[in-house]
Amino acid sequence: MLEDNSNYDLFQRLHPHCFSEAMVAHYAKEELERRADNGDGEAKMLLAIRESELREEDNSIKRRGPIQQFKHSAPTLKVIFRMRLS
Repeated sequence: MLEDNSNYDLFQRLHPHCFSEAMVAHYAKEELERRADNGDGEAKMLLAIRESELREEDNSIKRRGPIQQFKHSAPTLKVIFRMRLS
C-alpha cells in the first residue's frame, strides 16, 4: 500500500489529525521501520526525528505550572432532576 511512497511522504503521514489518519500513520511507521531495518539511513533518520518530536511533546505537557490548591469551601448541594417522556 505505502511501498511506492518516498521516505519523506511517509514521514509526513506520521503526523495524524484524526483516527483514519492515525491508522495510515501506523502503517507508514511500519514501512519506515522496515526500510530502516533493510539499511535505509534516511528512513532511520526520519524515525529518529519523529521520536524526538514525540519526546518534546511529552516534555511540554509535563512542564505545566504548579497546581494551585484551592481553599476548602462549604459543601454544595447537588440536585438531580429526572424527566420521563410518556
